Amino acid sequence: MKDNSPAVYVDFGNTFTYKNFEFSFFMYGQFGIQKYNIAYSAAQAGPLAVDYPENSNKFTYRLWNSQTNPNGSRPSLAIGKMGALPGNAWVNTDMENASFMRMRNITLAYNLTGNLLGSLQRYVRNIKVYVDAQNPFILTKFQGFDPEIYTGGGGAGGGSRGEYPQTRTFSLGANITF
Repeated sequence: MKDNSPAVYVDFGNTFTYKNFEFSFFMYGQFGIQKYNIAYSAAQAGPLAVDYPENSNKFTYRLWNSQTNPNGSRPSLAIGKMGALPGNAWVNTDMENASFMRMRNITLAYNLTGNLLGSLQRYVRNIKVYVDAQNPFILTKFQGFDPEIYTGGGGAGGGSRGEYPQTRTFSLGANITF
């Protein structure tokens, strides 16, 4: 079994201020990691015919077939059969590069202080109005749901069982300092 630990972890964040504006972000990534993508397994000819013939996914259209899809990029019927390859060799075509770079947080804020508060300045020292995005995007070639989510439960290196990707959230708010 292959070690499923990333070879490199990276992260970077910063906050920029200009007059009453603030812009901050944080991003991180993992590189040199392979993960099992169960969506590939679900699209193989054997499981399609036996386990869940009524359900499929976009990877089904990549199955090679000498008559109907000679340009297919994924093995078809023979892949799940012992002896299909010389020496009864198995091929794991369900592992893929799961390296990624994720933008975790982006925030743009404006600080209302002093005269900008008007008559509120007797009671309030500062109001920070902000717009925030959590997990706005991820850069990856992984074709499963999310290269970072738990992918245990089967296959070499853990299987992507279709868990939900991390939630993308957009917020508008205010922090008030009395």
